[in-house]
Parts: sequence; structure tokens; C-alpha cells
Amino acid sequence: MNVVALKHSCLPPQVFINYPFVDLLGPPIITHVSDNQTANERDKVMLNCTADGNPPPNITWTRLSSENRVTFPLTVGRQDEGGYRCTADNGIAIKSHDVFITVQSVVESVTPVTSQSWIGHTVKLTCKADGVPTPNLTWKNPSGNVIHQVTGLKNIVDVLMSSDQDFGNYTCEATNDVDTDTSTVLVQQIKAPGLPTVGVDIKATSINVSWTKPANNGGRPITAYRVLILQGNTEIQNRNLTNLLVKHLYIGGLNKTTNYTIKLFARNYVFEGKATQRKIQTKYEGVPAAAEITDLPKETKDVIITLKWREAEKNGAPITQYTVYRRTVHEDGTSLSWIKLKEITDTSYRKVVVILEKGKEYEFVVTAKNEFGEGGKEEGKIKKIKVLGGKCSQCGNQKEIVHAVYITIICLLLISNLILIFVVCRMCTRSGNWVFILNNPIAVKVEADTQFFDVERTFEAPTHASTASADYMPLHPSTRSWEISRRQVNIVKVIGKGAFSQVAKATVNDMRGSQDNLTVAVKMLKANAPASDKKDLLSELDVMKKLKPHPHVIKLLGCVTETEPLLVLIEYVPYGDLLGYLRKSRGLNDTYFKDPDMKPQTNLTAEQLMKFAWQVADGMCYLSSKKIIHRDLAARNVLVGEGEKCKVTDFGMARDVHQEDIYNKTSRGRLPVKWTAYESLMYGTYTTQSDVWSYGVVLYEILTVGGSPYPDINARKIAQKLQEGYRMPKPRHVEIKLYQIMLDCWRENPVDRPTFERLRNTMKEMEGNHKTYVNLKQYDHSLYANVNDLKAM
Repeated sequence: MNVVALKHSCLPPQVFINYPFVDLLGPPIITHVSDNQTANERDKVMLNCTADGNPPPNITWTRLSSENRVTFPLTVGRQDEGGYRCTADNGIAIKSHDVFITVQSVVESVTPVTSQSWIGHTVKLTCKADGVPTPNLTWKNPSGNVIHQVTGLKNIVDVLMSSDQDFGNYTCEATNDVDTDTSTVLVQQIKAPGLPTVGVDIKATSINVSWTKPANNGGRPITAYRVLILQGNTEIQNRNLTNLLVKHLYIGGLNKTTNYTIKLFARNYVFEGKATQRKIQTKYEGVPAAAEITDLPKETKDVIITLKWREAEKNGAPITQYTVYRRTVHEDGTSLSWIKLKEITDTSYRKVVVILEKGKEYEFVVTAKNEFGEGGKEEGKIKKIKVLGGKCSQCGNQKEIVHAVYITIICLLLISNLILIFVVCRMCTRSGNWVFILNNPIAVKVEADTQFFDVERTFEAPTHASTASADYMPLHPSTRSWEISRRQVNIVKVIGKGAFSQVAKATVNDMRGSQDNLTVAVKMLKANAPASDKKDLLSELDVMKKLKPHPHVIKLLGCVTETEPLLVLIEYVPYGDLLGYLRKSRGLNDTYFKDPDMKPQTNLTAEQLMKFAWQVADGMCYLSSKKIIHRDLAARNVLVGEGEKCKVTDFGMARDVHQEDIYNKTSRGRLPVKWTAYESLMYGTYTTQSDVWSYGVVLYEILTVGGSPYPDINARKIAQKLQEGYRMPKPRHVEIKLYQIMLDCWRENPVDRPTFERLRNTMKEMEGNHKTYVNLKQYDHSLYANVNDLKAM
């Protein structure tokens, strides 16, 4: 210690002491932190936090829900609501303080789609919204009056349409302290259709009624016409015509110089409109009536017949020619176009020899011609004949003998099979290479190179070269059905999995008596599958059982339905699904099918794409001829087999409509929205023309080499966009004529769309000139890179 004396000072001496410097360390102390905050969505929020301490602390903000660091100011959304922690850390100690942010969100409302109704019908209006605080939801009618108000996230109200004033825009207003939003649903009125335009070509004993559709369809597409012919108050004809492609009706068998009243009605899905009425008088002279065919049996075993007819009614002028027409009748009752067989100018000779084919049914009509022209094909004069099948006339007499021999063979085969099954069972119990899965009792042979992998969706059957022939294999003589034993099925690996179903590659031994193992694909349900999925799989099985072999439709090989689990065996194709095949050709990773046995070449050609398009149309043409509505046609549901042969598959949603040509969906379920036709989305109505719409989307998928339809458009907005008239634009590398086919498939009125027969023929013609319609040099990969179309389901 140093002591210093102060000189020359009147003050008493002072003493200064130098102490050593001491730096004291201490924990942090939070000196200031922001209060809890309430902010609106999209506001910027600033939280402040200060602290003292030695050494000075490091201050950080973290989110309590995730412990992630946060930097302020922060533009907040609803996901940012919650607690935030200010932490002061100086290495000596850690102090923290929590602050909470409440985010008031704007109203998010769901806009209902356009609805259609009619007087006397009740419309259910639904408005959904979300927001904090909970919004008030108010429905207002077209006059602006409040009809229902709630505080909540949903407002549902039933409105009875009692007058014309009840139709129009209904508005749902969603309001909270932060925001107000409105959404509108247009309730359009369906009325009876207007008057069709009618023309009548009047002859002596016949008339030809033609018409054009009414200018006003009443708000729904025209579905049928009705032609009523009256003589005074007596009804002569009353015909319902549901084929909208037909716009005329020939009516014969009328009396000369007689007054008739013609009434034509148009009908939409709800109402039949008023009649367009024409009063006419038949002429004294005119084209002759059709001749009456005589002595034609309904059935015959002969392939050569003589067609005879009586002299036709002349109607004022000598007959100068007879013309014989024939057309073939399908098993479902539909008929092909008329074919002119022969023109006979020697009118005294009223017969002709005709050659037919066994097993077919035909219709004949004979028209007559005079100086006024050729008469029509009167419906009452059309005669039908069926040619019975069989190779020889004596075959029918041998039926009982053949039947007895057949029963004997079945008994012998049944005994042989029972012995064989017993031997195989004994062998299986002694072998260590077989295991049984308890939850799914299928015999699975364990092989060293077998691995199992998951695929993100159920996939129906890639195929390897199969020993199966082009036709179905013969039915097992002991059962005469598709049923096989579960013991014959050996699972190799699972190739596809969905939420409730899966597909496996398998081999089947002793398939219909074959000694070779047959490679197949097995469709089955998972243990957690709901009853509706089993119903769909059984429905698919029923549809496939009715189909004969077709090169462009997947083939059924067998099934296991008598014991659980349900198995459906179909042919196995090596290339996977068409969508994945297209995408893999341009190097994209397809999520549908990860590991097909065969990969596509690097770049597909325009010729290959056009071939794919024709083959799909050909397969659908066959299905439509069998009255099958697919309802889920998409590139993902087309398989690529040997020789790049496309095969339509996945009939889980298909419907057999032999009784009617229309199917109305009454159950609720998921829809492949971007592939579904306009009328199916709006009204739940399906016809084969609805599949034509889907084919247009498949055509887009093929020509864009696996592009996603309606890219960047949310599936929930598709129906509204279609109502507004939106259609996908033309790809730059596709010629306008080919794009026009897509647009034709997407016409709003199903009747205006092409048939699958026309599409098949058109695509076949275009395939031969593929370079004219597809220029892949102009293909832009970047436009079709978005393949995440699973969200569009």
C-alpha cells in the first residue's frame, strides 16, 4: 500500500488506497419482453426481448410447437398461431420467457357449384367456411332476403322451388371480426323443352317425319322424342325415340287421301314439352309401299334361302323396280346398317336367292319404286330370320348320345382329380419349401431370390410371355366354371399395393389340365378392405366373365371365390401400365408401377403413340358393343403387353347395361374427376358416350407422352371450369385435326360425341399417316413435367 502526503493544503491529509480490479460474473436477467399479441392473418408481428448479464447474453426466439428458431418481424398465417419463447443464454445460466400470438384469420369460404332444379323440387344449399373467430354464415335468396343464418363452419338449408322467382343466385355471406367473404350458387331452372321444328314428306300411303331439336332445351339436354300420329281421335302410331342421332321417322301403311295429325314432343331428363302439331292429308299418288315378304320362317337350318314377296301397292303409278335390303342383327338386338343386295327391274319376278351364315340373325325388307321415287323401309314390312348353328343336320339327333358320353368323361376326370389332390397334399406336408400365411391363407413357395416391395397404388397386371393361347383356356370339365383351387396358386411377389387391395405376380399349376406352370397376375383384397371394395372386385369379375377374348382387353384366367380371400386371376403383361410406360420413356419416375419386367425404349415415336390411341379405341369399341360402361377409363387403367399391345383393364367401376343404355350413379364415392364426363359429374349419369369423354382425356395423356390432364387446375374446380366451357388447349406438337377429335369427345351433349366405332376407324386411318398429326420435334418436355396427378382422383 502506498501512502501519499498532500502538501500546501489547508485540508487534513487524505489517504488513497489502490484496490485490485474484480470483474463479477452473473446470470442473465430478462429486462423487457413483448406482451402477448393478437394479429390478423398476413400482418407483420414484431416481438422484442432484451436482457442484461455478465457476460452479455445471446437472445433467441423459438417456436414452442417445434422448437425451431424464429426471426422477427414475422408475417403470420394461421399456422403461426401459438407460443414463442425468448431465451437469454450467457453461458452462466439460461433464462426464458414465453409470449403467445393469436392469429385472427380471414374467412375462407367454399363456393358451391351451379345447381339445377325445377318447380316443386327441393334444393339443398351447403356453404362451408373457416376462420378465427368462428364466422357467421348467412344464406340469402335471389331477392337478397335472409333465409338461414348460423354461427359455425357450415350452413345447410333446404329450399323449396315454388315459383320462377325462387331461381337465380343464392349468396352465402361469411363474416367474422377480421374479414367478410361471399360465395354464390346459381340455381338454374329446368323447364319443359321448347317446340321442335317438324318437316313432313307426304306420300300416298306413307309419310317421312323429320325434325330438328328445339332452340330451348329447358335447361337440360334433350333425351328423347315422341312421335304421335292420329287419324281423328284414333291413335295410329306412338313412337318413343331415344337414339338422338336419328332425326327422322318413316311411317307407312297409311290410307290414301286421308287426314292425319302429327304431334312431335321433345323430352329432357325431367319434362316432356308441348307438341309441335302438323295436320296433313296423304296423296292419291306417290311412291309405292314396301312389298310384303312371304313364307319367311323365323328360324332355319339352311344357309341358302329364297326370299319371296307380293306385289307392292303402286299408289298411282306402275312399279318399275324392287330393291332387296339386308342387315345383320347382333345378339343384344342392335342392328347394323342396311346393305343393298339386289335391284330387280323385271317386276314380275318377285323372288331372289340369298346366301346366309350359320349362327347369325338377319332382317330383310323389299322396297318398290315408281315414277314418284323409291318407297321407304316400312317397319311393319321388315322380316327377321335366324340361321341355326351346327356343322351337320344330324348333329341334333346325336345330342343325347353326346351328353351321355360327356357325363361319363366328367365322372372319370373328377375321380382322377381327387386322387391327384390327395397325392399333392401328402407331398406338401412333407416339404419344407411351403409355408402358409395365417392372415391370407395362400400357399406361398419361398424362393431364395423372391423379394417383396410396395407400389403406391394397386396395379392390374403387367404380363410376361404367357403359355395361354389367344382364346380363353377351356373350362375345367369337372366344374365348367372359372373356379380353381387355392392350392394351385403360388405367389411370387407383390407388384402393387393400394389402401385396401394388392396385386401379386403368381404362377398357377395344373391350370385347366395344363402341365406347365402359367404366370398370372392375382388381384386380391387386404385384410382391412371394406365390404364395398369386395363388391367392386366381384363386380369386375362378373363383367370379365361375360367378355370373350379380345386383343385389346385384359383377359380373365380364373378365380377363387368359394373360400376367403377372394382372388381374381388375369393375364400377366410385362410392360406395366400405359401411363407409366409413357412417362418412363422420357426418364420420369412413375409412382404407379416401379418395377415392370420390361422397360420402354428411351424415346417413343409418333407411330407408337398413334398405335396406342387406336388400340385403346379398339378395346373400348368392343366393350361398348357388349353394353359395358367402363366409368374409369384412363391411361393408368390400360396395360401394355407383348409387342406393345395395349389392353383395357380395371373394370371395378364398370357396369353392364344390357337392359338400358344409361346408368345412374346413386351411391356416393370417389370419382376420377379429371377423366369423368360432364354429365357424370353434374348429374351422376353414365352412358358409353361418357366413356368417349374419358377416351379424349386418354388421347391427351398419350399424345403428351404421359402428361397430366388439366395441369395446375384443382380437381374441385373442374366441374365449374367445364360449365364455363373450358377445355384443355391444343398441345403445340399435335395437329389441329387430331386435337379436334379430343374436342369432339369433350362435347357437352353426349349425343354430339363420336362413337367408339367411329373413333376406332378414324384412329386406324390416322395411324398410317402419323407424321402428319404428331410432330415430336416440337414436343416441349417442360410443359408436361408435372406428373403428380394422384391428387386429381
